[in-house]
Amino acid sequence: MTIALIVALLDSNSHTAYSLLQSTVLGTLLELAENLSTEELRYRMSVPSGKTDSYTKEVRSMQKQLLEHQRRRNKAAAQGGK
Repeated sequence: MTIALIVALLDSNSHTAYSLLQSTVLGTLLELAENLSTEELRYRMSVPSGKTDSYTKEVRSMQKQLLEHQRRRNKAAAQGGK
């Protein structure tokens, strides 16, 4: 939905226009929410207003740490088995 259409809908006094806008916005929010995990949603909702949401950056960092942890564990298991 374009900005011009949203403005036109808001400028009109039509109940139908408001219902259409409301259903479109809610539908879009539901589609976005379906792609979020519970953890991501909780993290993003906990970011204070005006602060930067760094979820993606933090997840990448944690994934790297997890991979390094797995490598160390595999190396230790291989050395212990010899």
